Amino acid sequence: MLRFNQKTFSVLITIIIVSLSWNSCSKTTTSWDGGRRAGGILGIVNDSLALQMSVRCWTKTTTGFMADDVSDGCTHEGLFLINYRTKQPPLWGDTLDSNVFLRDQLSDSVLYGGDRKTRISFWKIGEKPIVKDIRSWSGNCSPSLIVERVRPWFNGTFLMLGDDIPDGGDSCQYAVLDTATGLVEQSRFSDVDAWMAGCEDINYFNGDVVCLKKSESTSCFINILTNDVLVDSIVLDSCGFLNNMTVAFWMGRHIRLDIFTTDSSSPAFWKNGGADPVVQFNPDIGYLNLAYPITWLTMPNLSTLDGLGNEITYTGSDLVVVPRSEL
Repeated sequence: MLRFNQKTFSVLITIIIVSLSWNSCSKTTTSWDGGRRAGGILGIVNDSLALQMSVRCWTKTTTGFMADDVSDGCTHEGLFLINYRTKQPPLWGDTLDSNVFLRDQLSDSVLYGGDRKTRISFWKIGEKPIVKDIRSWSGNCSPSLIVERVRPWFNGTFLMLGDDIPDGGDSCQYAVLDTATGLVEQSRFSDVDAWMAGCEDINYFNGDVVCLKKSESTSCFINILTNDVLVDSIVLDSCGFLNNMTVAFWMGRHIRLDIFTTDSSSPAFWKNGGADPVVQFNPDIGYLNLAYPITWLTMPNLSTLDGLGNEITYTGSDLVVVPRSEL
């Protein structure tokens, strides 16, 4: 039998009183920033237009009996079509009262987001975002894929990739999502698809699979393979590739290179934190578009630089929704 003496009873009462005082005295308030904050440039649409996000940020303060607890975050995303060659008002924009967790570029006009484990979201220029549930995962490989990238794939499905595409081992190299069924099937590249193992990134254009892969024989080369045929190469004057890091990424039909450089004439060298060069691939002919001037995305993708170092930056106050009557 549990027994209380007078001292124990007094301590218990004190604890209860302190607990009640804490709960009754605590108060939570949320304050929002006065305006929106510019987010990263997540998509390159063509030779002059890009997609940049914005957010509203908040600070939450819980006043307690002994101390205050303060946290902050950002939500209510916005998406804007901007000109990164010449600064001007957004050509299109929209904002949300919720969050779709924008992540990266899927195609010329579409970004994707979501947790990519239980749901995935798509936001297309001129439209509202849509959200698709992911109902189940299957596949024989292990461990399961942690999805970091999503690309177009065969028959309207979507290719899902991790931080890298392993060349050896037993881990899952990719997964395919069918949004019509909500089913994801994980697997490894084999047989006629074995050539895709070890790619930096993979995209799909009009029936062709295009792989970005580091050259095994020449440093500072990124080879472009279409259906396992070498069609072009990106040759860099200097680079600091690390063997275990992914350095080439698709942004729609553009390629972003995450490199290090010691070239003092490069805009990447001028900017604190560096900058990533972006080059354009022409899927219609399978080659790089040499007429396209190289663009540099500064870290963390908040502005662009041209080859001369001229910078274009959009702040939160620049990223405002344009009324249709003014379009």
